[in-house]
Amino acid sequence: MTQRIMTRIGDVFCAGLEGKGKRYFQYIAKDLYQLNSSVIRVFQTTYPTDASPTIPEIVRDRVSFYAHTVLRVGVLAGAWEKVGASKDINQEALKEILFGCTHALNHIEREGGGYDIVEVNPLENWYVWHIGEEHVGVGALPKEYAATIELGSVFPYSAIIERMQRGYYPGIIREYEVLEKGVPR
Repeated sequence: MTQRIMTRIGDVFCAGLEGKGKRYFQYIAKDLYQLNSSVIRVFQTTYPTDASPTIPEIVRDRVSFYAHTVLRVGVLAGAWEKVGASKDINQEALKEILFGCTHALNHIEREGGGYDIVEVNPLENWYVWHIGEEHVGVGALPKEYAATIELGSVFPYSAIIERMQRGYYPGIIREYEVLEKGVPR
């Protein structure tokens, strides 16, 4: 029998980090334009495994990063568990979060209808958006976005955990080459 998992905006989750403590994140929005995925804000502090911070303490912490993921799969896999909820989701910050992703293919409209698919340099083919808005093609990533943009793919729970532990997503080197977040080594 499939386990029914209810999630609501504001829910706070805890993820264990392979003997390196635990970190918390909060479900803050649903992004209809990115596969209807859940948007989370991951908090910066890594707590000892036996720590018991309060929900207000957790959500006052600095945000380490924002991400798209599928919460239910992470719960079913035991990667994280719901520990509470808070109405404090920093509504003002939601409007400012900018996501982006690259595409190695472009769809070029043909005269008379239809499309051709053309391979392109993904670093010259970025799409950006705010939560709940359509993706906009910008070509090469403008410099003013490089320091603040968050990678907007829908990441599996394993990639979210890895970024919590190491500071970057596994296997996404090309995007880090243009972001001002440092190239993983």
